[in-house]
Amino acid sequence: MKECIHRILSPEMRAFDAEQGSNDRLDPLDSDDAHHAAYLGCFNLLLSFRRTLDRSSEFIALHFILLRWLAMLWMDFRRR
Repeated sequence: MKECIHRILSPEMRAFDAEQGSNDRLDPLDSDDAHHAAYLGCFNLLLSFRRTLDRSSEFIALHFILLRWLAMLWMDFRRR
């Protein structure tokens, strides 16, 4: 699981979207762009599983950043 997360975060994997004419899927974390919300939701689920297995996981901060971003998107959606 840890290797999978590292692979998702690797420069090669993140560059793949740019090569396909899309944005880096982790870039929207600096905005309210919901374009990659499904991908980030699934990725955050993986981070959540990792955190359950290892409470000292190196990915805890990223897990909470994604969780906060997804929660803000959900709140914006509910207000519409």
